[in-house]
Amino acid sequence: MLTDSKAFSSFSVDDMPRAQQFYSETLGLRVTKVPDMEGLLTLHVTGDRDVLVYGKPDHPPASFTILNSRWKASSGQSTPLSTGGALRAI
Repeated sequence: MLTDSKAFSSFSVDDMPRAQQFYSETLGLRVTKVPDMEGLLTLHVTGDRDVLVYGKPDHPPASFTILNSRWKASSGQSTPLSTGGALRAI
């Protein structure tokens, strides 16, 4: 029944333009607006499992969120996230 279905994750944000800028410019993800669905974004991540982002202005953000990813650190380069200790290589 659900064995062959593709599950996906979603979460809300209180500021869609800021979220789009953060995920695309800061994290470097490909972000697209969902066609014909105002207020929805798709984060395209490796592994063919896109993440849906929806706006909810009156929804307080979670106290923390997790985006699990494996990555290789570039030697000698720092980013706003790596210098703040927000990312750790696995």
